[in-house]
Amino acid sequence: MSDNRDQQTSFHLIPQPGRGALLLRRLAALSYDLLVMTGGLMIATFPYLGILYWTTGAESPDAGDPLFRLYVLLLVLGYVWLSWRRGGQTIGMKAWRLRAETLDGHLLSHRQIMLRFFAGVPAVLLFGLGYLWSLWSPQGQTLHEYLSYSRTTLLPKR
Repeated sequence: MSDNRDQQTSFHLIPQPGRGALLLRRLAALSYDLLVMTGGLMIATFPYLGILYWTTGAESPDAGDPLFRLYVLLLVLGYVWLSWRRGGQTIGMKAWRLRAETLDGHLLSHRQIMLRFFAGVPAVLLFGLGYLWSLWSPQGQTLHEYLSYSRTTLLPKR
């Protein structure tokens, strides 16, 4: 009984290619992606501000502007969608050799991307509780991976 428990625990502590990714590696990739998205959103805000000024004369969106929030959400979703559909990796995931995939190792479906994204946003915003889920999951999945029937694997070194 003890040996089985040790094997499950080592699954989370020792990174192995093709197995579940470590929590710290996931968080590092997320941090990297947040930096990339912040820069992209800063650039993508200029067209919105130009259109806003041209149509209303306002120099900046009102606090809580629902159209601006929707614009930002769609940009972030677009970044993640394209990244996961093309190769299963965002820029941060590439840097940390992680890949988002189905449970049988294929690219995520459109439905899985939507589930994973919209379950992942609260997983991050609620103090990372969705990521901490991976420490107790037998397969090492985060909560949003569990809900979307997906996983994040560690790729081998090149």
